[in-house]
Amino acid sequence: MQIRKACEQDIQDIEAVLLDAVRWLTSINKRAWSEEDVAWHTLSQTHTIDQFYVVEEKGEVVATFLLCDADPIYWPEIKPGQSLYIHKLCVMRKAAKSMASQMIMDYFKAEGRRLKKDACRLDCRTNKPELKHFYEKHGFQLVDEGEIVKGYCTSRYMYQLDD
Repeated sequence: MQIRKACEQDIQDIEAVLLDAVRWLTSINKRAWSEEDVAWHTLSQTHTIDQFYVVEEKGEVVATFLLCDADPIYWPEIKPGQSLYIHKLCVMRKAAKSMASQMIMDYFKAEGRRLKKDACRLDCRTNKPELKHFYEKHGFQLVDEGEIVKGYCTSRYMYQLDD
């Protein structure tokens, strides 16, 4: 399994990974995003392909995530460039028992250190206990919880990086 930066040719695979998650989560009544939320024409309004990464296993894309150095919606008080943020972390169901999630979290923290950021930061909906546990298991500490986007209670997490 390997992680690499995504390119234009990966857009369909990125959408497929995200759609796989949307459909599975909807089927178990734990909806996170809509199909429209993960369509490239929506994602590309706020993100560029060079922010995305893919995880490949035997030549097939099985996971995706994006890294950016600013998050004015969920972390407006943090100066752009100060921290590293992860969004749209997603692993296909058929790779759920693989080490993809662990690899992504390790990569996220390593990139934060390599880029000399003060912290790695992320957010999730407060009503997602399994996801919150996953982040906490990887050393992320809860910063706060509250309604940042109207109608959604959000939990914000941080992993402090060494100097």
